[in-house]
Amino acid sequence: MITAVHTLIYSDDPEATRAFPSDVPQLPSVGVDDWPIYRTGPSELGVHPTSADQDGESWSTARRHEIAHS
Repeated sequence: MITAVHTLIYSDDPEATRAFPSDVPQLPSVGVDDWPIYRTGPSELGVHPTSADQDGESWSTARRHEIAHS
């Protein structure tokens, strides 16, 4: 039986995408400020960037969505 899901959204503009669950339905978040995880009942929603520079290295990934269950 699936009791919860963790949904990931990969966005070209993660700050703007994160603003929606925070500002419109005003979902509570946990985690650090740069990477908030929004509570959606027993489930969670996270937003990840599609590209970034980390430790002097650039990386990118395709825009996509992922759902994992527990």
